[in-house]
Amino acid sequence: MRNKIFMLITLLSVSFYASAIELTIDSALIKATKPGQTVTAGFMKIKSPTTLNIKNISTPVAEKIEVHTMKMEKGPYGDSIMKMRKIDDPIIEANKEFILMPGADHLMIFEVKKELKIGDTVLLKFTLIDTNKKEYTKDIPFNVY
Repeated sequence: MRNKIFMLITLLSVSFYASAIELTIDSALIKATKPGQTVTAGFMKIKSPTTLNIKNISTPVAEKIEVHTMKMEKGPYGDSIMKMRKIDDPIIEANKEFILMPGADHLMIFEVKKELKIGDTVLLKFTLIDTNKKEYTKDIPFNVY
């Protein structure tokens, strides 16, 4: 009987641990919007001990969030043009900081439903998948600046 109880407690502990994901978050920020503005950007540093794919990011205050990158490309007249592109399969590599910052990789937040004011906090829900295809969700508070 004792062994069965011990085994049950162990299984429950393992199940509970498996449903949590360890992330280090730093500088989670979203740019404030002006009245009528429906697009803004978000930035952060995120680190995980395991490799994770960002499957989805959502929030009640916007319709769509994507991870974008910006790259300088040669223009048709030899000039440099900065182009922004969606990253289709963003990966947080194990033990490596995934940095989202202005002028580089960043979050694009589309169809913002209300004005985001300096000092507000916006909760973004990240859906992440590890290399074993296990799915996790993590609510991350972002400060509006």
